[in-house]
Amino acid sequence: MCLMTLNREPFVAGQDITCYKVLEKIAGGYRTPYRNIPITIPGRIYADSREIPSGCDYYFGIKRWVVEAEGVHAYAQREKAKRGATEVKHWFHHDSLVVQCRIPEGTEYWRGMHGDIAARKMLIEKIVD
Repeated sequence: MCLMTLNREPFVAGQDITCYKVLEKIAGGYRTPYRNIPITIPGRIYADSREIPSGCDYYFGIKRWVVEAEGVHAYAQREKAKRGATEVKHWFHHDSLVVQCRIPEGTEYWRGMHGDIAARKMLIEKIVD
C-alpha cells in the first residue's frame, strides 16, 4: 500500500490519533496484507524505514510524495477501512478485518490524499469490524 501525500516531511502528532488498519485473518492469527507482518491484538507495529520519502511523481501538475516503508499504513476513517477490507478480501483471497489503532503523541506521521494515514509507529488496540 502506498500513501500519496503533498508533504515530504512528516507531521508530529500533538496528541494521540485514532486510525483504522485492515488486517488479514490467517491460520493462527493475523497479518498485514501487503507486507505479511504477523500481528497480535493488542500489539504494536513499526515502520521498516526511518528515511524521508524520496520517491515522487506529478499528478496533473501537482508534486506528490510516495510513502511506502517509511510508515505503517492505515485509514483515518473507519468507513474507508471497511471498504479497504473488502478490497483485501477480493485481491488477496483471505478474510479480513478492521482494527482500531492509535498513533501515539510525538510520533511522526503523514496524511495521504485519499483518507489514508501512515506513521512510524502504531498501537493496535482492538477489532472493530
